[in-house]
Amino acid sequence: MKFVFWQNILSPHQCDFLSCLADNYDVTLIVMDKIDQHRKNQHWTSNYSKNIKIIVNPSYKAISQFITQQEVSTINCFSGFLSYKKISLAFLLSLYFSQRSFIISEAVENNSFKGKIKSTVKSYLMRFLKSRTSGIFAIGASGPNYFKKLGIDDKKIFPFGYFINKPRPFPKLITANKTILFVGRLIPLKGVINLLKVFLFLEKTSKFQLKIIGSGVLRNKISTFIKCNSIKAVEMIGDIPRSDVLKHIAEANVLVLPNIEDEGWGVVVNEALLSGTPVVCSQLTGANIIVRQGVQGETIAMPDDNALIKAITKAIEYDSDKIRKIAERQILPNIAVDYFIKQITMDELISPPWLQKDNE
Repeated sequence: MKFVFWQNILSPHQCDFLSCLADNYDVTLIVMDKIDQHRKNQHWTSNYSKNIKIIVNPSYKAISQFITQQEVSTINCFSGFLSYKKISLAFLLSLYFSQRSFIISEAVENNSFKGKIKSTVKSYLMRFLKSRTSGIFAIGASGPNYFKKLGIDDKKIFPFGYFINKPRPFPKLITANKTILFVGRLIPLKGVINLLKVFLFLEKTSKFQLKIIGSGVLRNKISTFIKCNSIKAVEMIGDIPRSDVLKHIAEANVLVLPNIEDEGWGVVVNEALLSGTPVVCSQLTGANIIVRQGVQGETIAMPDDNALIKAITKAIEYDSDKIRKIAERQILPNIAVDYFIKQITMDELISPPWLQKDNE
């Protein structure tokens, strides 16, 4: 089989999956740009396999020729659904010429007036396109329901996510204080203020420290909250190289992502589980579906104070080796590639490995 993946940028989150796929299959990756400034600021890199042929920002004419001259056996996979002009053109052309075409996408919920118009347009378009679309690899907790709302048949919706290689191992630190870690953009939907309110209580009742890695519009508000409430054991860390982030994750006692609004995934969850660090997150964190409840961490409906405190105090005691071993059996790129190929080649739905309860 030959695969052509269409992305807006060289996604750091799909790099390991596609590189693993390219070990055994012919893979071409077509992107509109290499990497965006936001990810550059976060020190993300995309080290794609040399086995992958990468084409950057082709012209409309080149896209048209690329689709019309494809072999019939070629499989196209489009990241995003009618979100980018050139990728949308390629998608529509591939359907017109009856190519096998899959969508790989998170939910794209947008409650603004403009967003609702886009959703309505997509819904009407999907009425005509759904019979020609081969399937949807729907990313995250909300992905499948999003595409159901657009009229896609359940049999064409396959749960999916982002998958990364095992991080470099770092030893767990043995310290007097338990480390709670947050990693991500400092924006309202992440729920960082909720976490600070909870930490204010935890700091008074036991020996905890909180590390916050990331930057964003809430940084000053967070600093003011810390100062006004005289919270001592908080370390504000900005954007740092990924290798340093991974070290902090491995050394932490628990990673907490208290999202108060939908987030498509959250690769930091993969990084934590593969490092043996338990995860506490809300069900609005897309990657909560890969967290084995009560074993690898805790997922909560909404991050209110009591729920967060209870989840953190439970998860912080979970077994690191068990967390890591389960993650290595379920969410490494080679596991995802095997599921991906089976789902494309078989006529029946397959349960994703990360949703299966194997022997612990």
